[in-house]
Amino acid sequence: GKLRVVDHLRALAANSDHLVLWLDCDAEGENIAHEVIGVTRKAFEGRIARDLREKESADPIRRIHRARFSAITKDALRQAFSVLEEPDAALSRSVDARQELDLRIGVSMTRLLNWRCVGLARKHFS
Repeated sequence: GKLRVVDHLRALAANSDHLVLWLDCDAEGENIAHEVIGVTRKAFEGRIARDLREKESADPIRRIHRARFSAITKDALRQAFSVLEEPDAALSRSVDARQELDLRIGVSMTRLLNWRCVGLARKHFS
């Protein structure tokens, strides 16, 4: 299940020098990338902390990258790998905000429609 995936990601992060996130090149992909960062951060930073004792260039943030691609072809993937970027926290937060708004508006609309439909049904069937 989901916990096994999280445990697997953490185990991989604990043995990795870099984290490169290859997810859909859209806002939801960015949000998933930040979820992966969230669940692997401690394991990954623990690995990098060991390196910090050995060399100065081991800043964990500079070792997390985002690959952006729009096709799964040899050339597109090579191009994405050649220009790795930092993950976009603002874009990820915008997805969180949209999801929260969708939930709040959806709940409100559901209540309104239920209230309205119950009233109409009472009139119609009484």
